[in-house]
Amino acid sequence: MLILDTDIVSAFAKADALNLILKLFKSEIYITPEVYEELQVPLSYGYMYPKEIFDKVKVLDLTPEEQRSYRDMLNKNINLGKGELESISVCIERDCTFSSLDKNAIKFAEKRKVKVIVLKAILKGLWRNKVCSEKEVRDLVNKIEEKDNRTIDIEGVFDDKD
Repeated sequence: MLILDTDIVSAFAKADALNLILKLFKSEIYITPEVYEELQVPLSYGYMYPKEIFDKVKVLDLTPEEQRSYRDMLNKNINLGKGELESISVCIERDCTFSSLDKNAIKFAEKRKVKVIVLKAILKGLWRNKVCSEKEVRDLVNKIEEKDNRTIDIEGVFDDKD
């Protein structure tokens, strides 16, 4: 199971590439209720990309233990957002994988022994698993950079070594 944070699921949706991440990860992909809430904000401002996310990615129902874990993290961590903390708490409790574009969230998750997959690994996976050609991955990177106003380091993505 893969839990996506707001920033990474948004980046793929803005680039009209959510289907690629769904195709690459044949396992179930989810967002948490806090990520869902965070995605409501751009929707309220007229951005339509959250609708695609809501149509294609399931919102995970949290167990009482996950809710307690999330609240504990929330009370102790003011540097991460609610969606990130809730996603990480679910990953801890269910032993699933977390993905985010936020370096601090990734470090926080890794310190708690959560499996993490970063954007560079996703891009490499798209190419190596022949979901996309090298050109298509490069085009995707350009589109994410343009639509999400960010710079993406692709060094090593097209290396044949792991």
